[in-house]
Amino acid sequence: MSYQSQLRNHLGEYKISNLCIEKDGFWRNKPYNHILPKEEYRLNILGTIREKFWDYFESQESLKMHRYFHHLNSSQAMCFNLFFPFMMDGNKYLNILLDVLGLPEKGVSEVSFGKIIDKSEGTNFDFYIAYENGMQILFEVKLQESGFGSTRNDAEHNKKFQQIYKKRMKNIISTRFQNRLVFFKNYQLIRNLIYLGYSDKTHLFFMMPFENKPLENKTAEIIHYLVDGKFEDRINIGFLENLVSLLVGRFEADKIDLLKKHFDWFTSKYIIFNKPSLNRKEQYTYPLYNRYKDIIWK
Repeated sequence: MSYQSQLRNHLGEYKISNLCIEKDGFWRNKPYNHILPKEEYRLNILGTIREKFWDYFESQESLKMHRYFHHLNSSQAMCFNLFFPFMMDGNKYLNILLDVLGLPEKGVSEVSFGKIIDKSEGTNFDFYIAYENGMQILFEVKLQESGFGSTRNDAEHNKKFQQIYKKRMKNIISTRFQNRLVFFKNYQLIRNLIYLGYSDKTHLFFMMPFENKPLENKTAEIIHYLVDGKFEDRINIGFLENLVSLLVGRFEADKIDLLKKHFDWFTSKYIIFNKPSLNRKEQYTYPLYNRYKDIIWK
């Protein structure tokens, strides 16, 4: 059984046992047990942060909920559950997240969801951290997806390709991926990667479950998209299981009971294999090429 099927089955059981909801939600007019009834969408945020999160969400005019947010395997909901605990109460515990990710703890100027840096281009980053010195950390968060998104070959996207992407891919994206149709096939990933060319202080984090093997395997291909691998030291792969394990350990050691409880609940919802795949911090967050150079350059 695939990871995606196992996750959906697990979340269907979670809906009944943890949320006490037996009614199924619908997708394309068919009921599925891992989908909440649409009116229950708020329950996709864990109870430990639910009230504070929805107060925050309703104060953010630019933050939009994805169409399928009521699906328990929504990566947007997972992203909110993962990162919002560090934003609430005035970023009270943000330093812990930054330390675990290997990022500077001082000089943070912005932490936000759904960040659009360039409105003319329109890419929306799931989570965003900015520093006073101009450094930007951009997060693309995945859960059950088996790859990165493509897009339609239509008039609107052809126009954006000619007016925006054709120019911005130069000196960043390998020439073999600059072909229009190849670009459309690899649309989401290339749109993320071109932001490495905006500033040498821009870093990309791809966050995903290690146990999602179809997606994890695709990360080995990312370096192929770049010109001569010149930006790979600013790309990081983060695995959900390892990050959560490290965070729980920190909250236990520091006796932060609310966040320990929150990430225990997070684990029961999203981590379907309990053993962390890797154990040490430096194995959790690292430049892409350190892990994959033997695969890519063999």
